[in-house]
Amino acid sequence: MMIRNAALLSLVALLAAGCNNDGDGNANPVGGGGGGGGGGGAPTLTAADQNGTSPCPNQAILTDAGMFATFQAALVGGTFLYLDVPFNGADANIYKKKCGLDSFWNPSDNTDEIAPFSTPVTVSSLFQTGNAGICASGFNNGSFGTGEGFPVAGVYRKEFKVTHMAMTYLVRTRVTVTGVAAGDTFASRSITVPGDLETTLGYEVDGTAEVHANVLTAIAMAMASPDATVMLDILDAPGGNLLLSALVEIICVEIV
Repeated sequence: MMIRNAALLSLVALLAAGCNNDGDGNANPVGGGGGGGGGGGAPTLTAADQNGTSPCPNQAILTDAGMFATFQAALVGGTFLYLDVPFNGADANIYKKKCGLDSFWNPSDNTDEIAPFSTPVTVSSLFQTGNAGICASGFNNGSFGTGEGFPVAGVYRKEFKVTHMAMTYLVRTRVTVTGVAAGDTFASRSITVPGDLETTLGYEVDGTAEVHANVLTAIAMAMASPDATVMLDILDAPGGNLLLSALVEIICVEIV
């Protein structure tokens, strides 16, 4: 059984990149939080980022404007592979591990290289075919088809590879998820998949409204050297009430 848990943006570890589920249905405090933007520099690394394990602590591509522009072109037009933990239904912590939750995230465990199920990658495809919905509160082996939803509030880490113009980057992302809908199932919010994700909900990238089809490209284009940090807000309707926020950070990059 294979579960694709994309890092939201073809990058995004985003909605997906963040998931916290311990199977008890409760949102738990998450330690080892993100360091946030570097205050004019690259994002600050913490021990929870495994900053001694490749691609960390490499941030030269983030801080060099020229190299970052080339990397950004890869984010927009490259070919992605998501790094994922092989599925093990007997592991009580498998969903925490696949979602990149805090201390359960171990980059050495992410040995599967998974191509996007479909392209272009969109928010709805991440949830519909990428199984990003496994990050909802209380999700377990019996939840497929009924328990999918928004990721629980917390700090998560995921990695992906992107190849463009014969150059392959290994990228580590950190996503901090907050909001009133964090952990809620789509059913509890009367959200249909993919319909409402595509036509009902509102999306804002760094405060700018984006249509569903453009969200992930907008995230990539909003990234800037040196902090490579973007805020994605999901609303119950365009210009409506805030449901979920995801602070998406690219924290380390290296050429492999």
